[in-house]
Amino acid sequence: MSSTQPRYPTSLRVAFVPGEGAPSARATNISAGGMFVHTERKLSRGALLSVALELPDGPAPVQAKVIHDVAPARRRTSPDEHGVGVQFVGTDDAFRDRLERYIESLLARSKVPVRVLLIARDLLHEKGWTQLTARDPAGSYCLTGALSKAAGGDRDAYRAALQSMGPRLSVPACAFGGFNCHCAVLSWNDREGRTKNEAIAKLDEVISPNAARIWIAATFDLLHWWAYAVKVFVRRLLGGRAVANVRADTLRARSADVAARERRAARDSPDVLALARRAGGRPGTRDERAPRAAERRAA
Repeated sequence: MSSTQPRYPTSLRVAFVPGEGAPSARATNISAGGMFVHTERKLSRGALLSVALELPDGPAPVQAKVIHDVAPARRRTSPDEHGVGVQFVGTDDAFRDRLERYIESLLARSKVPVRVLLIARDLLHEKGWTQLTARDPAGSYCLTGALSKAAGGDRDAYRAALQSMGPRLSVPACAFGGFNCHCAVLSWNDREGRTKNEAIAKLDEVISPNAARIWIAATFDLLHWWAYAVKVFVRRLLGGRAVANVRADTLRARSADVAARERRAARDSPDVLALARRAGGRPGTRDERAPRAAERRAA
């Protein structure tokens, strides 16, 4: 993933299409250009995959190309590291819009400018780190230079990044601008003996707790979406059964009504009426005629 496409922690189900018995997979980070998929499935570099990414608003089918893999032997701290990094290919406007809305929803949950910090970290990884200048002739950045580049001219985002970094540096704030000024970050970056790894680690220190909150919120959103989907399914299932029950009740009522009409028609037929007149009574049910017949025999 390039520095212009920072990765965001997430937890999204990824289904391979066609499934063909493949175990379930999960995206653990995502960007506008691709994602890292935690999976036990063996996939070779360069493989082209058809996957369905379970976004909160529903499945999003997309083509993805495997660009790197992390084998079990290379695990360092977590089994979640086992998987593949994939790049989205052939995406359409609808997919890009949905993915952009999802990433924006992740960022909206944090007051810390996580996107700026992530891009700055990637810049230091890819371009290198330097001191005493915002950017040296070789293209390396100091910490403030990387933050400024990542903010892309957005002064509010740049100041928010400085504010999030400053209190963690164990250096005094600027006497005039506090931690909203770059003085604290500059003095920390340019201290003798400072290293690139320390600068990246400091960014990670700020990113990690906020990334964890984003991940938890993303997981909650996914669970909320699945709960809603299950609720809709159950309602439709129960609604279908209710309709079936109403239809069955209607059929039973119609059958009972037809049977009653047939009994009345049989009772009021000419033959039954003639027999009733000779017997000195009116047609009735079998139980009603039996006592009268017994009385006539006794007389």
